[in-house]
Amino acid sequence: MRNAPALRVLWLTFKRADVALGLRSQDRQRSLAARCPDRAFLLLVAAVGLGRFGRDLFRVFLRHQGCIPEAVGDLFEAIKAGKASVVTDRIESFTERGISLSSGDELDADLIVTATGITLQLFGGAEVEVDHELVVPSKTVGYKGAMLSGVPNFAFTVGYVNASWTLRAETTSQYVCEVLRVMDEKGCTECRPRTDPGIELDRPVDLSSGYFQRSIHILPQRGKEPPWRAEQDCKIDRRTTLEGPIDDGILEFAKSGQADPAQVPALEEALATT
Repeated sequence: MRNAPALRVLWLTFKRADVALGLRSQDRQRSLAARCPDRAFLLLVAAVGLGRFGRDLFRVFLRHQGCIPEAVGDLFEAIKAGKASVVTDRIESFTERGISLSSGDELDADLIVTATGITLQLFGGAEVEVDHELVVPSKTVGYKGAMLSGVPNFAFTVGYVNASWTLRAETTSQYVCEVLRVMDEKGCTECRPRTDPGIELDRPVDLSSGYFQRSIHILPQRGKEPPWRAEQDCKIDRRTTLEGPIDDGILEFAKSGQADPAQVPALEEALATT
């Protein structure tokens, strides 16, 4: 498709504007959605109320967003007519009649379907070893959202929470290809990011979703500045990942057996204070 690049730019521009609008004015988004119940791929989350908690608890536009295709658009008609609703709250307990919420309200229910038990699993469950020693991801720092500090010849991809997963996968793939090209040019067989002794660490993620909070202890650390921080913005992310030299003084290249396996001591101190 010759128009594919233009369509991508158009979609990304729309997506960034949609997220920005949602964060700044969720009431406006809900009002807009309520007036357009037949719009294909309308964000379900924009069509429902966020209750008393507002954006502090449930910043939905920084989460995965569910879309409803036109084929089942009757859901929006039901929401507009008041026949269906979505409640944002915390479950306190189950009762004889339904569910008791932490706000004090109770939801009557004939049937309760539990569907909130996602558990994150890094690298598809694979364990990573370096020189027969198991790598603990939470004791490493993510580099350009694609590699781990001190771990040689290892790359992974993690998608965006507010855009297509494949967008980040493409950026990571392009970056890894460039790294392999530089390795060939240098005649090296190993490369690994080395943490800066003065690195400042931040929380692994900014998301409050339950499945992230339950798994935060297994996630790699994140710095406050690039290249140790990956942004949830494709335009910024591509710039910080793909622009600039591959051999940036942080990514260490070596021939087999010549790399220093020791981690920067300051990293352990930084992790201890996180």
